[in-house]
Amino acid sequence: MQTSLISKNKVLIDEYVSSYFELTKKSIRNTLSLAKIVYEVKDKYEYSQIDEEDFKYFCKQIQVNDESSQFRKYLCIAKSANKIEEHLDKFPTAMSVVYKIISLPPDDFDELIQTNLLTPDLTLKKLNHFFPSTKQLKSNSHQQVIIDESDLRIDITFDSKNKSLSKEMKDTISFKIFNCLESVQDNFYHFDEVSVYVNSEYKHSRKYANKNVL
Repeated sequence: MQTSLISKNKVLIDEYVSSYFELTKKSIRNTLSLAKIVYEVKDKYEYSQIDEEDFKYFCKQIQVNDESSQFRKYLCIAKSANKIEEHLDKFPTAMSVVYKIISLPPDDFDELIQTNLLTPDLTLKKLNHFFPSTKQLKSNSHQQVIIDESDLRIDITFDSKNKSLSKEMKDTISFKIFNCLESVQDNFYHFDEVSVYVNSEYKHSRKYANKNVL
């Protein structure tokens, strides 16, 4: 048996509902506007400007449960409005992709911008290739890291039986491993250059000529 919800401020809430549905056409501007509407209603509810009946009525009318992942994504997107608006013309429209992008650590987000990976046609699959989550790294990668300190060289070997990792993801993982090692290995700066090899194939190097520690 369904319970009929009645809003005490029906005129106000119906205005929010109408605005919401006017923006359901896919575009990043509309996604951001939808998120702001949801965030504003949630904010009014939390500060007792509207009561629980009004809040529940709003959620029912827009067909988004306030405990759903979609509702949480809306709140996160609204909170990241400034970041999105700064690169609005480059953002994709899919909410799952937008949410993944704004959830990236600051360094990864900067890398996304600097490498021109952020484009309107960016897919979640491609994004996950270049910025796998910690959970993905743990479940998908089995790598061995060997550091040769005599002539500093880092060898990263991936399990050849693991077919789930693309070449791009292996390169991304190796780059992140390199950055992690650099942050904890003070002796890196004693060398002019550090080379990285993945499955015995040279990938890249980093020079420290101007950072030598005496």
